[in-house]
Amino acid sequence: MRKPTLKKISTLIILSLILTCFMELPQKTFAATTDSQIKKLVGKMDTYETTVVRGKTKTIKLTRKIMAKAAALSINVSEKDGISKSELGYYDTFKITNKKLQKASQNLFGIKLSGKNLPIKTKPEGIEDAYKKPDGSLVVFSYDGETDADYVVHDIDIKKTSKNTYQVKKNIYYGYWGMNNGQSNYTIEYQVKNSAKSEYGCKITKMKVFYLDKE
Repeated sequence: MRKPTLKKISTLIILSLILTCFMELPQKTFAATTDSQIKKLVGKMDTYETTVVRGKTKTIKLTRKIMAKAAALSINVSEKDGISKSELGYYDTFKITNKKLQKASQNLFGIKLSGKNLPIKTKPEGIEDAYKKPDGSLVVFSYDGETDADYVVHDIDIKKTSKNTYQVKKNIYYGYWGMNNGQSNYTIEYQVKNSAKSEYGCKITKMKVFYLDKE
């Protein structure tokens, strides 16, 4: 039996290294893509987060009512969707469709929610809100004027905890404008799971707000 030459051994080593690189590359690329999609997913919760950060640590129970509100506030609206204006001329109330609400809730939470899951109101509560008017129309209220509040996302940390589950920590500052010194005063923690029903490939299953008291 002929022994392999040094040249053949070197060729085999090179081929082995190339094969290893090709095997590892898709995994790294997949992980990077997953992280990117998760960041987009929790990024759609920005507006809703400002309605729940109120100086204390609390678990957000993701009821259908809360998920519908978060989904509605994640919908991109424009001037053409405007219904009314504030005194300063800013559009503050926008109309949304049931179809858009269903799509938004499925992308965020993996289930289709409709306008029946939104509370019936005649006027908004706070500077960000989503509700159903007595006539059945679905609206979101988003004040576009000047306020004294500031919202800044500092970083998003993603940790895989099981085959299909991720722990996501979103560190933010929310408070008086100009008071942000680079430190977060809240951490929003999400549990995210893989989901074929969401265009992000994952859905939010848990949410908790941590108030980081610096005093």
